[in-house]
Amino acid sequence: MANMHSAGPDTAQFVRPEIAREIIDELEAAQIEVMSWLESWHRAAICRLEPPATVLAQDGHLMSRFGAWYEHRRNRNMVDQVAFYALAKMHRKLYAVGRDLALRLLAAQPISMQDYDLLMQRFNAFSGQARQIADTLRVALSDIDPLTGVYNRRAMMEELEREHERFLRTGQPCTLCLTDIDLFKGVNDTYGHGVGDQVLEEVANRLLSGLRPYDSVFRYGGEEFLICLPNAGMLQARVIAERLRERLAESPIEISSNLELIVTASFGLATMEPSLVIKEVMARADRALYQSKAAGRNCVRHWADLDEAAREQTSPVAEAAG
Repeated sequence: MANMHSAGPDTAQFVRPEIAREIIDELEAAQIEVMSWLESWHRAAICRLEPPATVLAQDGHLMSRFGAWYEHRRNRNMVDQVAFYALAKMHRKLYAVGRDLALRLLAAQPISMQDYDLLMQRFNAFSGQARQIADTLRVALSDIDPLTGVYNRRAMMEELEREHERFLRTGQPCTLCLTDIDLFKGVNDTYGHGVGDQVLEEVANRLLSGLRPYDSVFRYGGEEFLICLPNAGMLQARVIAERLRERLAESPIEISSNLELIVTASFGLATMEPSLVIKEVMARADRALYQSKAAGRNCVRHWADLDEAAREQTSPVAEAAG
């Protein structure tokens, strides 16, 4: 789930939704811009006029909105990905071919059909790549929670089913982790939902920064997150969950210059087994989370830790889910 298809960015989950929307806007503007640039090239060629500076300048691609934007954003967020590097290269080559042909026309030198076809190929390649990346990002955004930037619940089940199938096929372990922010209702009641949103956003960021590249985080609902840990059995999952717990608890969340909140979370783990479907694994993680809360919060419990009575208890979350 973390990777998108080859035309798109490779790490959609680790990019803020507002940044993805910015990129989509810039890609749409770039398609309009290169069309306008091509029209100015044709107008100058047909009417035997001197082309504008963006056509003749050696760095004409940097004079464009897209070129300037890419240079400013390169090596940051998503634009350091292979797809964007390829797009910028297509853009540079398009402007280079256009400039070369324009200079030849100004010198009254003929251009061949092959030369003109190359210009149009460059134009179509850039426009097609820009459109494909934008479309890929739109699809990715539909799977992302706009507040926290992690995957939403709609995307969760598809990813979990894929990991479950992989587990059954390969035998490689996979553990699910349910994470619930402790006493979150008190944050909303005391400081308001705006502060609550800031806490949710920062908790999501700390979870993401503490995970491995191939782990996935989902906003399960309210103040709960579900984390999928492929290739992690019970022991390794405990280590990861403890690391996340410590990352949350070790430093307060700065809300403003005069307000810092100490935020902790409780964790419930359950490892996949061949006889269990995904919902049963999730139910086990939920019961483990409930026991983590009952043990005083800010701790980690695995289904394997629970005695028979604890395993049979149904948490309030599970009851609400019906």
